[in-house]
Formats: sequence, structure tokens, C-alpha cells
Amino acid sequence: MITDEFKLINNDNSSSLDNTGISSHRTITLYCGQCGEPVMVKLKCSDRTCPECRRRTYFKLLKGWLELVKPMVNPKLLTLTIKNKSYLDKKDIKFIRKCFNKFLRKKYYKRRIKGGLYVIEITNKGRGWNIHIHALIEASSKKEGYLPQQKISRDWLELTGDSPIVDIRKAHTPKKGLKYILKYFFKPPKVNGKEEVYNRVLKKSRLIQPFGSLYGNKPLKSKLKCEKCGNDSWIIEFELEKELKDFRLNKNDYKNINLN
Repeated sequence: MITDEFKLINNDNSSSLDNTGISSHRTITLYCGQCGEPVMVKLKCSDRTCPECRRRTYFKLLKGWLELVKPMVNPKLLTLTIKNKSYLDKKDIKFIRKCFNKFLRKKYYKRRIKGGLYVIEITNKGRGWNIHIHALIEASSKKEGYLPQQKISRDWLELTGDSPIVDIRKAHTPKKGLKYILKYFFKPPKVNGKEEVYNRVLKKSRLIQPFGSLYGNKPLKSKLKCEKCGNDSWIIEFELEKELKDFRLNKNDYKNINLN
């Protein structure tokens, strides 16, 4: 399925250039399956710090998760951090994820947190690598869903061993909360010139994850529609080339038939 996460070159005024001044993104041409209208699209690159790709990811996730979080009645924003690290390692990402899962399984929070969506943000502002979680959570009823910051801090310190810094606040609306936790995708991360380390360590790492009542859900996808006829089925140029090649082969086979 071709989704509208593709960035149309015709409508894109931004660019991601390499040091030669040439766009570092590959392009392909799609052809409308109904009217044949060609559309050139730009593919994502492999650089997780690329400003253009991050903007596309932000809007894709915002659009995809919005309908799923809208039913939240008592949304809150929870931030959990771990102590800065001198070196970035996959085990640190696994560690904060493991601590958060243990946090959610505690009896106290199982009764008060229905579910939600969390994002792992990683930055380096010159004082080491800071890894933290931004979560949009759906708390239980307003009375039972009260989550004291001091208790969260004590429990998080117990789980991590050295990190008491947390924050909990109202999200006001699910949409505002979703925008807040996703805003870190909108711009390149601050990594103090260590983009290569960031990309290497985060390769194949998932930085956004639903849990609880949202567990198992995936962001909804909207199909890319042809601006000329409104159709949403597309043929990729490679498929078209293969079909034309097969057609020519079949045509040649037909010519070689001995009618005698």
C-alpha cells in the first residue's frame, strides 16, 4: 500500500543536501493505477538526524496516532530520566525501557494507568548522553488517577538505582499531549556533533511504543491519492518496467510461432 508519508517533490520546498549540494534522498516515480498520472516522490534516507525525514516522521506519527489517543479521558504527561552517560550504548536504551516496563507493572500504577504511548528521546548537549522517556498516559478516574510526583520519583529511583528526576503534569487534551511527546521528532536531535554515534547505536531501535490499553495498536495509515482522479492505487516504476519487459517477451514469443 502506498501511503501519504511519501514526500511529493513538486510540493517540497525544503531539501536535505549532502556536502556536494546534491539531495541525498533517492527518488522514484509512481504512476496512478487509474489514469496513469506520474508523481515523483522522495524516499527517506538512513540518517536518523536528517531534518527533512524527521519532519515527515513527525507528521506521519501525529496523523497516525491521533485517532487512537483521542478517546483518552484523563491524559497526563509523564517524563522519566536516567543519569547521563559518557558513552551511548544500546544497553542503556534497553535499560530505560526495562525500568519503565517494571514501573508500569507495579501494583500502584497498574490501578492508576490504563495505557498510553511513550517516546525515548536521546540528546547530548556537551555533558554526556541524556536518555529519557516522554509518555502520554491515560490515568484512571480523576480521583484514582492522581499520581504524586514525589512517589513517582522514589519508585523511579528504586528501579534505576541512581535517577530520581521525573515530571508529571496534565496534558489538557490528548491531541496536545500527543504533540508534546512527538515534538522531539520534528527537529534534528542535539547530539553535540556525534551524529555518527547516534545513528550507529540507534540502528534498528524503536523509539516509540504503545503500552497498556494501546498495546498492539499501530499508527493508522492514510493512502496517497492521485490529485487528478482521486484514485489511491499506484504502480511503482520498477513494476511498470517489469510488466513492459514481460509484454515484449510475450510479443516476441507470439511472432516466433510457426503458423505452418
